[in-house]
Amino acid sequence: MQSNFTQLWKLAACGMAMVSIGLAADSAAADLIPVGGETQINITTADTQFQPTYAHSSSGDVRVAVWTSLGQDGDGSGVFARFDGLPLEIPINETTLGDQVYADVSISDAGSVVFVWQGEDAAGDVSVYARVFDNAGGPVTPEFLVEGLSGDQKFPFVDHFPNGNFVVSWLDVPNLSTKVSVFTAGGIPLTSGLTASVLANQAAPHVSAGPNDYCLVGWRVSSGVDEGMYCRVLDSSGAWLSNPTLVSQSTALFSYGPKASSSLGKMYLSWLRTNADNTTTVFTRPIDATGAPMAPETAVALSPVVTTDLDVSHDELGQGVVVWAGGGVLDEIYIQCLDDENPVGTEQLVNTTTSDYQTLGSVCLDNSGDVTVAWSSREGDDECFIQRYELDSSASIESGSLMDASRMILRAAPSVFSGTTRLSCELPVADRTAAPVLAAVYDARGRQLLTFETATTQSGRLEWTWNGRDHSGRAVAAGTYWLRVTAGDRNVSKRLVVVR
Repeated sequence: MQSNFTQLWKLAACGMAMVSIGLAADSAAADLIPVGGETQINITTADTQFQPTYAHSSSGDVRVAVWTSLGQDGDGSGVFARFDGLPLEIPINETTLGDQVYADVSISDAGSVVFVWQGEDAAGDVSVYARVFDNAGGPVTPEFLVEGLSGDQKFPFVDHFPNGNFVVSWLDVPNLSTKVSVFTAGGIPLTSGLTASVLANQAAPHVSAGPNDYCLVGWRVSSGVDEGMYCRVLDSSGAWLSNPTLVSQSTALFSYGPKASSSLGKMYLSWLRTNADNTTTVFTRPIDATGAPMAPETAVALSPVVTTDLDVSHDELGQGVVVWAGGGVLDEIYIQCLDDENPVGTEQLVNTTTSDYQTLGSVCLDNSGDVTVAWSSREGDDECFIQRYELDSSASIESGSLMDASRMILRAAPSVFSGTTRLSCELPVADRTAAPVLAAVYDARGRQLLTFETATTQSGRLEWTWNGRDHSGRAVAAGTYWLRVTAGDRNVSKRLVVVR
């Protein structure tokens, strides 16, 4: 499995560092196209590997998988990771006494990698720890305690702000309270265990920052008159921007979750609700920067059995994916595309191994349209797997201003193809001059294969068709290619995948 895992990462990691990639907001025809098959990510297979999480940087250039492995660190469970294409498992926790579990990982735009997990402290309590690595898998800091609160602190999640700061959420178990702390990129605390809400019986806190200078903190109140899904907005310095807000609109039936996700200027809270007939509905609701819901809750998927696992991810422009476990006698993993909070297309089965229970880990969608689902399978000893997808009908967005209207945008329909694909480029009004536009296709090694004739940029839109052949008319091999367009001092690239 090791070589396949490395090849999958290499297939996605082409270093167009000058662009940030995203999906078209109007991509209602978006579809998930599998890239390869399910791939085992753990190398060590003795005993049990479980609780996998997989993260991309926003551009997809840096990719990291992390999971829990029983007995591998010498005492109880330990946290191990694999970095972009490296054929090595890296131990993350330095303290090995007892169990180190429930790991999460986030990658900044600059490639800094932060792991969080829960482990036993010197007092015998469970505490939340963090550690910073560089994008090559080298440790930048030793492990450090996120917060020295008394009693058990559990279930941490982490995400990065665009400025490099990162935020950690977790549950203060003795008080059943959602806690949050913000750190600099180097792990220096800016806040100390902020309390999201004073409501009783909180559970399942989660956090998402995405491309914004603020993050969405979500949690569940699991019983009592205040039962429901809640959120609050926090900025990158650790200042609250909103009060706690009830997001779910019905509390008549038992719910699980929530999970938070973020796009540019908009955030989402998603959760599961168990129905009277023992089916489960996946709901999501968009949230603005003030913490206010922007639309009613939307049912995006239905599982025919009781489901307790879910994750969701959005790209900058609001295209998203939601995954959950359920669907039969043995749990399986399903995925559904979203356009903002609205379902697109039909759900798909992720796992091909179906002989035993599959337990969801995570889903990650980056701004290149690359989706990765991670989960563990109980077939034999538990092992951890990923399945990659290309989200079709995606567009590439020039990095720079936060306003879409000021960006150059490339689209490919489809971006994964075997025959021909239609390519287009849209320029912002301010740059629709008479200057020529240069457009070319490159292979993954940066060699130019084909150039397109272009008119001036007066119209603001240019279109081409590529038949998968180079300038000599030879069909290119299956693999990843790049359309690169330059207009004056602007440039942007779009990933294309040729299948044969």
